Amino acid sequence: MDEACHTVRAQNEIMNTDFKKPPPIIHSAKTLYYAVNDESVEFTDRINLFVGEVENFKKLGEMPLLAICENYSEEKDTVLFFCDSNWEPQGVFGTKSVEQAKSKAEIGYKGITNKWISANTSEEELNKHLKDHGIDPDADWWKVSCTFCGKSQSEVEDGLLSNEKATTYICYDCIKDFYKFINED
Repeated sequence: MDEACHTVRAQNEIMNTDFKKPPPIIHSAKTLYYAVNDESVEFTDRINLFVGEVENFKKLGEMPLLAICENYSEEKDTVLFFCDSNWEPQGVFGTKSVEQAKSKAEIGYKGITNKWISANTSEEELNKHLKDHGIDPDADWWKVSCTFCGKSQSEVEDGLLSNEKATTYICYDCIKDFYKFINED
């Protein structure tokens, strides 16, 4: 699809959609603020955010919804999500603060500064959302650790590898230990 068709499609999606409030959690991050890219916002295309597979990177075009969220896994780690009309992130920027995320958004979406709405999500709403998705809100569900030794991502030097669905993780120390075990005489 060429860039002109993509822009027209994005504009039609923006104009013809009634937007519902975003979920309290988007991709393991608590929703703090959200904004709708409506006709009063000018898409400047000044944010260079490339998405896709390594062989097929493309610049992210105009998105109808933006959300500023706080990661559960890293305290004070704020992310700016560029979402489709279903609040599915199509691109993301990591920032140090809500203010920095809002400034970054304004670069690509002139006029979005006045559109931010506080999500005002209560603890009960967060817990209900997690329970509705089969997650125990009292567990550290957002933490990633080695399935075999239990070390967290911050405890291992080389990070963790996971399977395609990210349901199992393994650290390099466990890989080395399993290799030694398998190759023992």
